This record gives sequence, C-alpha cells and structure tokens, in this order.
Amino acid sequence: MANRADVDRVLANVSRATDLAYFFDHLTSPDWIEALQEAELFKSPPSVEAEGDYVRYPAWAASRYLARVAPLAPERVFSVIRQLPHSDNPRVHEDIAQAASAMPVELARKLVSQIRHWVETDRHLLLLPTRVVELAGHLARSGASDDAIELARSLLALSVDEDIIGQRIRTRVSDHDFVDLLQDLAEPLIAAAPDAALRLFIDLLDHALSERYTAPPTSSRRFDDASIIWRPDIGDERDAEARFQPILNSLVDAVVRAARATNDVNDVDPFDLLQGARASVFGRIELQLLAGLSNPCAPNLVSRLLVSRSQLSNQTLELEYLRALRSKADQLTPGQGRRLAKWIRIGPLRAGFLAKRFGDEWPGYLAIWQARRLAALGVAIPVEDTVWASPLVSQIEPSALEPHRPPTVASWIGPSSPRRPEDLAVLSPRELVSFLSEWTPTGEWATPSPEGLGRALTQAIAKHPMRFSKSALEFVGLEPAYVRSVLAGLREGLKQGHRISWSPVVGLATWVVNQPVGQLERDWIHDDRDPGWDWTWTEIGRLLDEGLTDRTNRIPRSMVGQVRFLALRLIDHSDPTPESEAQYGGSNMEPHTLSINTTRGTAAHTLVRLAWWEQQVLGRKRLSIDVQAAIERLATPSEEQSLAVHSVFGMWFGTLTWLDPDWAASLIDRIFPPDPESEAFWWAAWSSFIVFDRPSLAAHGLLRDQYFAAIERLGSPKEPLYFRAGRTHSEALASHIVTYTAWGTEEGPTNGLLTRLFDGPESGRLEYIRQVGRLLTEHGEQVSQSSVEAFRRLWEMRRSVFEKTAGDDMRAEVAQFSWWCGATVLDTGWWVSQLQWVVKNVDHLDASFVVLEALPEAARVKPLAAVLILDAISRMRADPWAIPGHPQVVEEVLTIAVAAGGDAGREAVRLIHDLGAREVADFSRLLP
Repeated sequence: MANRADVDRVLANVSRATDLAYFFDHLTSPDWIEALQEAELFKSPPSVEAEGDYVRYPAWAASRYLARVAPLAPERVFSVIRQLPHSDNPRVHEDIAQAASAMPVELARKLVSQIRHWVETDRHLLLLPTRVVELAGHLARSGASDDAIELARSLLALSVDEDIIGQRIRTRVSDHDFVDLLQDLAEPLIAAAPDAALRLFIDLLDHALSERYTAPPTSSRRFDDASIIWRPDIGDERDAEARFQPILNSLVDAVVRAARATNDVNDVDPFDLLQGARASVFGRIELQLLAGLSNPCAPNLVSRLLVSRSQLSNQTLELEYLRALRSKADQLTPGQGRRLAKWIRIGPLRAGFLAKRFGDEWPGYLAIWQARRLAALGVAIPVEDTVWASPLVSQIEPSALEPHRPPTVASWIGPSSPRRPEDLAVLSPRELVSFLSEWTPTGEWATPSPEGLGRALTQAIAKHPMRFSKSALEFVGLEPAYVRSVLAGLREGLKQGHRISWSPVVGLATWVVNQPVGQLERDWIHDDRDPGWDWTWTEIGRLLDEGLTDRTNRIPRSMVGQVRFLALRLIDHSDPTPESEAQYGGSNMEPHTLSINTTRGTAAHTLVRLAWWEQQVLGRKRLSIDVQAAIERLATPSEEQSLAVHSVFGMWFGTLTWLDPDWAASLIDRIFPPDPESEAFWWAAWSSFIVFDRPSLAAHGLLRDQYFAAIERLGSPKEPLYFRAGRTHSEALASHIVTYTAWGTEEGPTNGLLTRLFDGPESGRLEYIRQVGRLLTEHGEQVSQSSVEAFRRLWEMRRSVFEKTAGDDMRAEVAQFSWWCGATVLDTGWWVSQLQWVVKNVDHLDASFVVLEALPEAARVKPLAAVLILDAISRMRADPWAIPGHPQVVEEVLTIAVAAGGDAGREAVRLIHDLGAREVADFSRLLP
C-alpha cells in the first residue's frame, strides 16, 4: 500500500503537468488512492477553457486513473468521487461515468442523479453519451432498470426549435449519434424491463411529435403527425439512417421492438400503453403489432382496432389496417364480419366530400377502396355478401388490391423476371415450357434470374390454374425452381377459389418424388436456382394439403391411392435434419412453425389431413393400415426424433380423437411421453395442442392427466421459449380451463383442474381470472346463467381467501377483476361493489381501460361509488396514463356525479379540484 511519502517522492520528480499525467496514466494499482487523496491530487479537476470563439476541454489524468482502477477497488473510488469538487468539464464527467459502470450496482445507483445532471447541463457532451449508455446497460442488467430508464430519458431528451427551414427536432447529440445511442440503449433496457422501455420510447416519440406538429392541447383524438411521409410503412425496418427523419424513425423502431417484447413477457399489455399516446403514428404501430401477432389474440383488441368504421376509412392507417385485417380476419365474429361488410358497401366516411373531390374518378376510386378491404376481410365476408363482394374483388387487378406507399428511399433490388406475369399467362403451356427451357440468365448483378422468373411464373399460373394444370405433365424435365413455382401457382390458384385438373398435377408430383433428393445446400453455389428437388417436395406437401382441405375442388376420390403414395413418400424425406433443426429451431422458431417450413413436417400435416379425408370424404370407417402405421411411427419419439414433426400430432390430437377415440387414447403416451428424458417432445406436442387445438369434451377426458402435468409445469425453468403464437403457456392453458368451466365440466373450485390451477403457480391463477372477465364482458351472451353464477361464486371464494390470508401474493390476482367490469351478464351493483373492494387492496388494475369504459354505466347506478373508484385509479402510480388517456369517459362519470348531487356531487367536485391540483387532468369546466 503506497503512503504519503511515496507520493511526495513522485511529486519531487515532477516538473511539468505532463509528467504528473504520465504518472497517472501508467498507474494501475488502486493501492495509491488514499495516499494520492491525502496529497490532494484529486482536488483540482480542470475547468473548461474558453479562448475567444473556441472552447477547450482539458483531460484529467486523475479521473482517468479512477476509471481505470474502479473495477479493482470500487468502494474506494466511489468514496473519492463523492468528495470531488464541482467541475464543468465533460472530460471529467465521462471518466466518472465510466468508473460508475465498473462499480457494484448499489454504488453506481448513487451516482446516477449527478450524471443525469451533467447530461442535461453540459454544453458539449463529448464521450459522455457513450459512457452513459455503458452505465445504463450495467444498471439494467444488474436489476436497477428504473435508474437505467431515467439515465436514458435524460440522454435521449428531445426538443423542437425553429431554423431556416422550419421546425426541427433537436437532440443532445448529432442525429447520427442519436440513432446509434438509441439502438445501443434499447437492447439492455428492453431485455431488462420491456414495459418500462416501451413507456420511455412512447413518451419520447409522442412528446417530439406533439411539439413538432403542434398537437391540440385538450383534444382526445389523435393528431396527424405526417408519419405517412416520413415513415410510409411501419413494417419497413431498414436502417433508420437510410430514411427521412432518422430520429423519428429510430424511435418508431424502438417502440415496435419494445412493444413486441412487452407482449412476449405478457405482464403488461403493450396496446394499453400505445393507446394512451396522441400522435397518429401510434395507431399505425398498434395495427402493425396486431398484424404480427400469431393467432389467436384478445377479442377486445381485434374489436377495438378493426371493427371501427373510422379505422376502416382512415387513409393514414390504410396500409397497416388492411395488413392487420387480413391477418386477423379469421378471428372476427360473424356479427363483426357483417358490420365490416356493411360499412365497406356503404363506402368511406365523408364519401360525399370525396366524391366531389374525385369527380369522374370517384367510381373507380370507390371500387378499389372497397375491393382492398373485401380482399383483406376474406374469410370473414358473410355468405350473403359474397354475391356483390366476389365480383367486385375479381374485377380488380390483384396488384391493385395490395395497398402500398412508395418508400422515400429504395436501396434493395429483389429477384427480377425477364417477362412479366401477364406476359407469361398468355402463352400456351407448350410455349411456356419452351421459353423456360431456352431462357438463360446472364448472371450479372440486378439482372433477371431463375428465382425472379419463378415468382412471375407462380403469379401467372395462379390466375389461370385450370388451363395450366391440364398440361402439368408438360413441365416434366424442367429445372426444380420452375417446377416448384408451377406447383406453388396451382396452390395459390386453389386458395383464390379456382379449380384445377388434379390427375396431371398428381402425375407431375409423382415424377418429382422419383427424382434424386438429399442434395439440399450441398455443393450449392447460392445462386438464384434451387439447390435440388428438396424444396419442390415441400411444395408438393403444401399443394396436397390444400387439395385435401378445399371444399370446392378437393382431390377426386378415385385418386386416393396416388395421394397416399405421395404422402407416404414425403414422410421419408430427411428434412428437417438434426443439424437444420438445431440451427433454425429452439429459441429461433417454435416446433409448430418449423413443421410447416420443412418437408417431413409438412408431410406429417398432410398425413393427418389424408386420414381425415379418407373417413370424411370417402366414408371409410377405419384408417388405412399404412396411414395409421405411418402416424404411429412419426408420433413415437424413439422412431421420429424431430420435435417439429412430433409437434404436428399435438396440434391434430382433436382430429385424431374424431377419427378413432380408442386409437387416439393409445397414442397419448407417444404424443405426450411421460418419461423425463422425453420432456422436450412433451413440450413440443403440448405447446401445439394447447395453442392451436380447440378445447373439446374428448380432450378434456383423454388428456386430463396432461392438463394436470401442464399446470405443475407452469413457470418451470424447462418451459420452452417458443410460446409465441400470441399467447403464453399460462394464457393458453387458462383459456382451455375457462372453456371447460363454462361448459360445466369443471363445476367449481373444488373439482379437478380448477383445484390444481388455483393451488399452482400464480401465472395460471392470473390468466384464469383475466380470461373469465374477458369471456363475460365480450361473449357473455353465449355463457349460460348457471355458468355465470359459477364464475361469480368462484370470484367471491377467491376474495374470501384473500381476506382471510391478507396475502400480498394474491394482489396481482385480485387486480385481474378489472376485466370483469361492465359485463352485461353481471349485476352492475355487484361488480361495482366488488371493484370498490378491489381498488382498496391493489396498487394497479390489470385492465384500467375496461374499468373506465364501464364506469359511466356504474355512475348511473352508484354515482358515489363510481367517483371513489375513479379517485383510486387516479392515484395508482403504475398506471399514470389511465385518467389522461380516457378524458371522455372520465368527464362523463364526473358529469353524472355532479348532477346527482349529495355525497356523489361533493366527491365529484373534490376530485375535479384534486385532479387539477395534481396536474393529472383539467375538468374545471364541469364545476357547478
């Protein structure tokens, strides 16, 4: 340990400041800290030096030394830093921030306030932003995400000012640096606290846009932020700097990433947070996020974002709205489909104004407007509306049905074709084969390629599948990319409702499966040609799937033998190999998704459809022996070691029980193996079953032990990360059990699955209470009164348990009652009294927006209770946006209470004053 005498000897040999700097820069031991401090060498940090128009920021070797040894002696360095005199020098500040990044989190947190002050006040930040990013990442990874968020908030703060070209968004750093800093901050913040990161990014973007585009001060409607100009497509995730307005675009990217992560974590609903923002870009982000969610998602979300005439008509939202509508059309109820079809037929809002604006072009504009929305509505179009809808859609070119906005910058060139699809479509099959055989690509950059020609070929055949299917055997002998494209075009034609001639097509497929395979990516030079026939095999499976499913153009009964041959041939393909599954599966892609993107996985789906087809269409009472044997082999982990393939039989378990209940029962231990060594196979099958298969009485009986096992495994460290189909394991499991309860198969909290669920991990209890609320509020008319009473008794029992134990571990469960509020099948007085009790016992509501939307109804029945509930919500720190985000319903509740007079009126007046004093919201206009 160095002492003061050692320091004095050093100083005796120092004649210049550079000598002392040299000493500090080569000092690597923390043993000198106390002696150097005693010699007051940490007492004089250099100040900023201003010389005329120039400013100089001198470095300080002493602070560099502290940063260097902080990992070795964090407490001693911290002690010195806390005693440093004030300095206005950012070079000193960046060293201190670097030192903080090397300290234990409990010490680093104590320096955050000072570092934030420097970030907010230093004129030039130099390297301080980089050090702050490092510190924020350290804090986030160490459990201090709140401090990390506040550091990021200070660093990323935005302002708007005027310059020669108008209003401009300003940051503390350059635009380029802001984009880089935001990207570097987003990763650790989102990983540690996705919902808090989402709130931060929403705040930053909404504030910047509100200032830049002068948002109305009181309007509850979203204001136009011109985002369709600076971000034509929310789904465009190119480098932010390659786009106009890189600051805004980088924030949009951060919001989208954080929203996706928040949705995956599922503790906080990202849509609730996005809904509170005022700029119009957030409406587009909501729709883009909704479109990307795998089925199924919350019905109230689909209803709010899609079943709205204003959303349907809003041109700003069109691209993302139609994308979301197409993605979620199969989740619309028949009533919702009818409403949307009715609105589409009527035309957009302000149709009269638009008709005058477009003049003679109005009929054409209206036809395209309607056709785009009908094409997106797809399967949800009511049967009675197809009479006018189908002709309207068919008369519009397919390219016109896809809404698009031209990007501000285009930098990528995809595969291109030497001929357009419409040029290929007019050729006879023989002429087309001749062209495909003779055309040779140049191989030069950005010139037509086989892949580009194949894509054009798919589009051409999809328009005229019958004509080309009759001559399918003409395509024998062409290279794999073209044959695959032909089959893909035929499949697309089937999906569009066209018919094909199956015999020649099956003949072409039979020729393909007799070609050599197994060369996938071996000796492939990664040009625009297929590496072999393997991808074509996968396309055959997809085409057979469509042919076995399509009601209007199913494969003929007479071809059962040929189809069975193809299906059994496809399941012998090597894809997925263990290597490819290790690369693309696991945390990258859940087994079910991988199954539909591999040859053998696709074939397994086809095999089950074939078994169904043989019984349903052909009327056979028993499965064919070879199909049954193939399914048994693929469902047995010791014989089929692909998790992707195995997952198929979890998804189709309900169909297997329909085919033969006894046989399905005999397969349970294969599909859901009980031995610990096969747990990965159990998860692969169970995740597909619980997410993609519907609850059924047969499954309830046959899989009861599996449901018990799933409850026990909730939150298990072995639970895979691939529950990404829009819901977590606990959510999907609770959904099944709620359904069984509604059916009466789980009659009370002391019976079977419910007992296990409420004795199990918290996540299952939360999801059950939440989903009961959603069922009652969104589909209550479909629930029997006896089931409603059973749910009500269940809640009262859970409340009784809470009151007896007063356990904090139940508060999150109690907060889920917010989803029940406003259900028309529940007595208003009952749910209001329950909610009054809830808000006294929790610090947040899981669905405050549901409560607020229901409060006007409550106010008409119990005005005083409604005001007291509103007051409690306004004080919940976990949901600061609740009151400001719902001004109309809050105003309605207060208006009703003021008019009611008495205690309700007095409480309403008090709350109006209190909300204003706390700067939550201004409702002073309602004061009597």
